Amino acid sequence: SRSDRATFGGRRFLELGAGTGAVGLYAAALGAEVVLTDFRPPGPSRDALLEQLRRNVEMNRALFDRPVATLELEWGNDGQIEAVAAAGPYDLLLGSDVTYRPGTHAALLHTAALIADASAAHEGRLGHALGGVLPPPFLAHH
Repeated sequence: SRSDRATFGGRRFLELGAGTGAVGLYAAALGAEVVLTDFRPPGPSRDALLEQLRRNVEMNRALFDRPVATLELEWGNDGQIEAVAAAGPYDLLLGSDVTYRPGTHAALLHTAALIADASAAHEGRLGHALGGVLPPPFLAHH
């Protein structure tokens, strides 16, 4: 609807662990500029996940008014976190079905915190008293 486009238009979202990209693509269709991220799992088909994500973006390109990017991001990989943070700042961090593996929770939270802090620093949000503007929220669902 027009009100959804007004709400999301001009906003920048980052989806962590995008998988098929459904959540981020929906946000893009509502007018947000979106960066979709996922990792390259080990094994012979290690590129398949990101290739499928890129195909999904291309297949839905007609629905978007703003750019949709895909980037590799393994949670906890500081070099990749830095590259994704540099593509920001972001207004909202999204994650869907990202908590099903308890062993990855610490890396997920570390990654989200560093990217949120980088976004806040870029926007001049850090260094304020506790009543100041906070880093972007992280919305995750299992």
